[in-house]
Amino acid sequence: METTPFDIPELRHRISLFSTVKDALRCALVSKAWTDNYLSVIWFKINFDVQPWFAGLPPDIVAKHGHRIRIVNNAKLLYQVTAIANAGRRAVTTIPMFCTRVAENLTEVAFGYEHTSIEMILAVLLHKASLRGVILLSKNQSLRRPNHNLPPLLDHFKDSSQFLQLIPRTCPRLEKLILPAHEMNMNEVNMGEWACKDLRALHIRVKDLDTEDKIPKTIALWRKGCWRRWQKKAGAPIPVEANQEPMDNSIEARVARHLLKFEKLWSLIRRISRFVAVPDAVSCSLVAKSWTNDFTSVIWFKVDCTRLPRFCILPQHIIAKHGHRIRIVNNASSFAAVSALANAAIDQLRELHIETASRAIQHVLVYEIVSRNIRTLQDIHLSAVNLEGPDDDEDDDDENSNIYHRKYASFAHHVFVPALAPFLGAAGGSVSRLSTLTIKNMILTRDGLAAILQANPLLSELSLVRTNIVGKRTQLFRHRGVKQLNASMDTLFRHDAADPALLSYFPSLTYLGTSQELSGLFPTAQIKEDIARHCPGLSAYGLNGPPHFISYFCGQILRNITELTYEYGRTSIETITAILLHQASLKRLMIYGGFPDMDFDADDVVAVSDHFQHSSQLLQLIPRGCMRLEVLNLYLHEMNMDEIEMGTWVCKDLKVLQIRIKGLDTKAKIHRAIELWRKGCRRRSQEKATGTMVVMETQNETDLSMESRVARHLLQFDKLDSVWLGHRRWGPV
Repeated sequence: METTPFDIPELRHRISLFSTVKDALRCALVSKAWTDNYLSVIWFKINFDVQPWFAGLPPDIVAKHGHRIRIVNNAKLLYQVTAIANAGRRAVTTIPMFCTRVAENLTEVAFGYEHTSIEMILAVLLHKASLRGVILLSKNQSLRRPNHNLPPLLDHFKDSSQFLQLIPRTCPRLEKLILPAHEMNMNEVNMGEWACKDLRALHIRVKDLDTEDKIPKTIALWRKGCWRRWQKKAGAPIPVEANQEPMDNSIEARVARHLLKFEKLWSLIRRISRFVAVPDAVSCSLVAKSWTNDFTSVIWFKVDCTRLPRFCILPQHIIAKHGHRIRIVNNASSFAAVSALANAAIDQLRELHIETASRAIQHVLVYEIVSRNIRTLQDIHLSAVNLEGPDDDEDDDDENSNIYHRKYASFAHHVFVPALAPFLGAAGGSVSRLSTLTIKNMILTRDGLAAILQANPLLSELSLVRTNIVGKRTQLFRHRGVKQLNASMDTLFRHDAADPALLSYFPSLTYLGTSQELSGLFPTAQIKEDIARHCPGLSAYGLNGPPHFISYFCGQILRNITELTYEYGRTSIETITAILLHQASLKRLMIYGGFPDMDFDADDVVAVSDHFQHSSQLLQLIPRGCMRLEVLNLYLHEMNMDEIEMGTWVCKDLKVLQIRIKGLDTKAKIHRAIELWRKGCRRRSQEKATGTMVVMETQNETDLSMESRVARHLLQFDKLDSVWLGHRRWGPV
């Protein structure tokens, strides 16, 4: 008799799937009819780290309920494995942390590399006939988080590493071998033949293949061999000189020859495809049909309509075929570019930089593109045509007023809010992934802003560049996810007394970027009140304006700045004085200017600026006075070591330093200074580990070369982990 909904077995079973173990224990005691449903939840997953008592259960209890077990984690010890063995060999279908005899005909095992032992390897080999995947990860490694840096190696099992060779030598069906924390020796690898000819994924480290220069060379040799193999299969003639090349016994060549034994190594191909340039990807996509898919995705991944204008004239059937591969679109400003992007196949964009125009059709197409991709878009840069003429004066209030009226009268300069709100637009109920939004040269109502904020809960950065917020508010939505806001002083603080301040929409704001675009004074008291009342956690600022604006803002308005970014060309004595007012709280000081797309990992030595060089000694007051400074970025300024050594930098917690040094102006000199600094760091680490003084051959305190002086200065900061001296970023190791 079904007197309540819970008396329906099907409903009770479905509800049990969402219960925790604790709740399932209580429900299993309600009645005998409930027991079967909730016992499956209790026994579904066994984790020995969380449930160590499981190993002490009587064998008859385990035998009774073992058929319900589906997942076993962290079975590392013999008595734990014995408990699982009692559960029945067919009970366990998935064992992420596999140790030894648990099931028959396993196809994949995964366990912590720290627990590797000879016994565990022998247990794995019991399943060599069926095994297709072996994964050994250390605690901090993950296959889901791509890492472009060399992963750390572990010393565990280093003395018995040859035993790990038994796995690829005896498992003929192995397709996946993941050992990122283990370093193999090529002499041991070449002592036996790997039987796994169907290997598709290989993540290993090789002894002596330990630099970022050797690994690309290895991959280049392997790709060259793959190309020749494909030519041979296709019947193409092989150059005579290719068959007459001398035997190369370098570590790179030996590893490449080993990789060439596995023709199905597609996972490695996919990983390589993420690092190649577009021209190389075009060449690789022509190697074989099986390579086309991986490298075609690289070719179409990013479209820059300025650098690749031919994209705008591609036939629509070509875009329809490959449009689903496009993820990033930059500089889509022309009607031709917008028309090409209007293709319905382009529906998985992550980043979109697009511009509306005075033409109504382009305005409509732009918002169609946004609506179609709003489910996947994470970064939108939406702008309208700039109505400022070449002779317009930004400081002319009348001219700025005329520009505003022209924007207000233009249909294309009004933000179409439903396209940016998934529940109102074409996406129909989808959850927005938007995290960064930039609106430039446009008109947006207050209610429209509130609707956009409400529809995009993951939004963290908002930029309103030369965008006017108009109208009266009928609703106020406070978005607690937005941490960074960029807007002009006029947009932020020029409003009617009846309207709430723009900052009231962002109570969790931590960074504010603002600029002075209109002349005139701003009410200092009102600005202080708005910041203190609505954004109590705000302490990081980016300021863009003339020197008097920066000094006024830092000196008269702000208190306890922890981060400041400004244009280097605005540096003045007044600016430095205003910065020093916050020396007790300042942690990060950064500049920009000169190079819009500055790449600190570029291979070329960057030129310096002549600005403020005549008073450069005044900049030394910042690191000498700011004790809490952690990041100092003055990459356009060239410091003099004589001036640096005249006083002590008190910022002993410095972690990031990006400066130029006079006389350190070539790659060779920069490399020499970094080498001396790194040797000093190693000496310091050894002294801390051993507690004794370590003397190195290169240690010479009387060396007065520029490189040695710079290295000795860097060694004053124990926490320094990133240094830029004009050419690439360097770490202490």
